[in-house]
Amino acid sequence: MGAFGQALFATPPVIGGVQLLPFSAFHAQALMELDSPFLSGERDPTWGETASALIICSSCRADGLGRLANAMRSPAARAVWNVKRIIHGEEDTGNALAYHIRESMVCPVLWEKGNSGGKSSGADWPFYVVSTIAREFNGFDYETLWDMPIGELLCHKVILSEASGSVEIAERDLRFREKRERRKENN
Repeated sequence: MGAFGQALFATPPVIGGVQLLPFSAFHAQALMELDSPFLSGERDPTWGETASALIICSSCRADGLGRLANAMRSPAARAVWNVKRIIHGEEDTGNALAYHIRESMVCPVLWEKGNSGGKSSGADWPFYVVSTIAREFNGFDYETLWDMPIGELLCHKVILSEASGSVEIAERDLRFREKRERRKENN
């Protein structure tokens, strides 16, 4: 299945006993603000970072980060997270969450078409993608974009980029070439 199909049919998992939402720009931005190793990959996360990321990835933008602060301050909530840690395993939970985030970041393969200029604002990529789509697609509510599954959001961004002439979606062409090569090998 290509990036467009993956984005359309994304099903968020239950990890560490927590039902996640589809990974969104809000989740990416919140994890970036916390310097989460789930996005940087610079080191293994602590259990606190894993629990924080699970809370974030099970929240929408309207919830804000208040839910995270409340969950981390409450002794009862911390006790629940420690039980989850024992039941589900710290390493298994962290690995499953890292896999979910990585697999959510699907984006169609592109061919560059000349110098598109790129983004020069210095904004974090979730803000850049949401703002670009909000500007170009009048039918999308800004809040909806923040909670949209990240794969779907990236596919919309790619379509806008192709429509502006800065890139060409290569995914279909690459799949066609792969099929042709397989047929040659089988003959």
